[in-house]
Amino acid sequence: MSMDATRAVAARDALLAERAKMLAELGAELDAPEQMTYGSQAAAASQVFAQQRDLALRDAAERRIREVDAALGRLDAGTFGRCATCGGEIAAARLEALPWAALCIDCQRGSGPGR
Repeated sequence: MSMDATRAVAARDALLAERAKMLAELGAELDAPEQMTYGSQAAAASQVFAQQRDLALRDAAERRIREVDAALGRLDAGTFGRCATCGGEIAAARLEALPWAALCIDCQRGSGPGR
């Protein structure tokens, strides 16, 4: 079953909006490391935590951009909305919530850690 043109346009718009959001997050510069001063372990720990948090957020944004780009590729190829594992249809509600989803909910559950 093929996705109708209206749903395809809405999916593309949602994907492009998500991509722009993630690119904006990546565009926000990470805080430059401040000079470490001796004597304040709490301040140093806070600084390290903030840097690690910023790096984790950057990694998540980069990963989401890759997922969105892959979904745009599936949209162009005519396979958007089909599970990459089983080939079944991905529920419309799932695609509304996560337009970059490549797997149906059953396959996603089966691809969890340790499986």
